Amino acid sequence: MNNDLLRPSSDPEIWKLCAAEMNGVMATIDFENARRLPSSTLTERDAQTQRDIAIDAPRKLISQMKSGEWGSNRTHFTLGQLDTEALVLLAERKILGWQEVFNAKATFGTPDDLELLRTQALLFGTTINMNTAMPHAAKPTNLVSGLRFEGNYATTEHLFRQGADPNYDNNGVLFYSVVELGRSDIGKLFAKFGQNGLLNVESWVNKAKADRKIKLYEDLRKIHWEYGRYHVLDNETLQETKIFPDNTGALKILFNFASRHVTEMLELPNPKQVVVKDYSFDDYGQQALESARAKMIEMGASPSGIDLPLRGKSIVPKPATFGLPGKPTTP
Repeated sequence: MNNDLLRPSSDPEIWKLCAAEMNGVMATIDFENARRLPSSTLTERDAQTQRDIAIDAPRKLISQMKSGEWGSNRTHFTLGQLDTEALVLLAERKILGWQEVFNAKATFGTPDDLELLRTQALLFGTTINMNTAMPHAAKPTNLVSGLRFEGNYATTEHLFRQGADPNYDNNGVLFYSVVELGRSDIGKLFAKFGQNGLLNVESWVNKAKADRKIKLYEDLRKIHWEYGRYHVLDNETLQETKIFPDNTGALKILFNFASRHVTEMLELPNPKQVVVKDYSFDDYGQQALESARAKMIEMGASPSGIDLPLRGKSIVPKPATFGLPGKPTTP
């Protein structure tokens, strides 16, 4: 290992070369000896000696890294480049912390890396905090001049599937920042896993509009259209809510796949009233039914008749009014 590469540096090429050489050292680990157990022919003391010898070179290297006055971004970047199996071994021996390694792989690794680290950490009595790793996975960041992390879609999705809270910071700032920094695709993950009130996408749409951030407003509005307006109430029921401009009302549509009925509720504030219409699936638009079922499945539900064709109306009927006072109802 070229020790000059271990000196403090703000040159991203030095960071990359250093990480590559460190990985070369990691590749020399004898994993069999590193996890040697005592036996009838090997005492615990001798087994421990073999374990120590097997990780001596990487242990010294990590010690130099930690004492080298590196910034946190460089340490994070470097750990993210190293072999995951080697990192697991070093965490087992308490040379590295499980969470710091997990955070680095949430940035630069894969879902498989995260799952290996999570399961091994549990075996050693450590529970990984998925929320702590979330900003490292999701948020684009300038690590140093000339080296930028653009966000990791795959690891962000994995963290959500493992229980990370899309509103873990209690106000959605991370979600807003991720979209503002250009990763609306990752922002969609926050909205997808934050349905049913876990994340209020609409409030951030309104903020972007109030702040006159036009591009951000459009991106957030599209995310709201795709996920924020939907709520899976149970395996059989999807609620879609359409808010009218300027608080003039809302249309809520309930799709129930068990009863094969759709209920439309028009809520008006002035005067306050709710007008309800019920339809059987046979009398509703087939495309709307198929879209609702696809959305439920995407959001984790398993509605009845999941593999059966939906026999709704294949053409769009004339729009009907809700029979409001003073207005005729379309026959």
